[in-house]
Amino acid sequence: MCALSLVGCGGGQPTSTPRGNDSARANEAVPAVSATSKHGPTQPTEADAGVADAGDLDEHIPPPETDELGEYVDRAKLYEAVPGGLNVTVDGVLFHVSVELERVEYGWAVLVKVKAESLGGVTRYLKEPITGPLVFVSQVTEGKHVETIGSEGIDGADALAIEPGKPVWFEREWDHVLSGGQELLLRVALWGLGRKKTEFHDLTRFVLVKVVAPKGRPAKASVNPP
Repeated sequence: MCALSLVGCGGGQPTSTPRGNDSARANEAVPAVSATSKHGPTQPTEADAGVADAGDLDEHIPPPETDELGEYVDRAKLYEAVPGGLNVTVDGVLFHVSVELERVEYGWAVLVKVKAESLGGVTRYLKEPITGPLVFVSQVTEGKHVETIGSEGIDGADALAIEPGKPVWFEREWDHVLSGGQELLLRVALWGLGRKKTEFHDLTRFVLVKVVAPKGRPAKASVNPP
């Protein structure tokens, strides 16, 4: 059963070679690469130092607008293209999203990396099942042939805290290999973002990753608003 209705689920697998399991490593700094965030860990400001309870700040931050299904609407999110990726700001959290490509035997591996940091001294929580906070729904095109791969829900999840002055890093690898001559549209979502450990809003319209792999030439990737 599909947990998030990004696009239609099902469909066959693309004509590519499996590449193992997705990975998610929260709170773990990733090595610096060309497509990785250049931001260093942020430190609390003098104004934040005097805040005893970050929850008090929420009284001055109106909740972002949600639709009838409880999902953050697009105008509640701010997007900014930056070197190496895309910044997404929503409900007091700045997400820097980047993509890394690795040449492998059968084509290209795709890894989506995210750095999340609190803004304004508030604490937020990400819903984090065993596969990590990220959800993928992918569409692979080769000539006129299109394959769509949905994402199934996972029961049970922890809450990953994003606290002031304590950025967190997490990532997920697409569990297929993109072959030469194929294009990938990867709709990236978050399982949930909330102000409490037990209450989350969906972020199915998070970012869109596009990877083009021409035959005989290096693949290129971009991170865009949905």
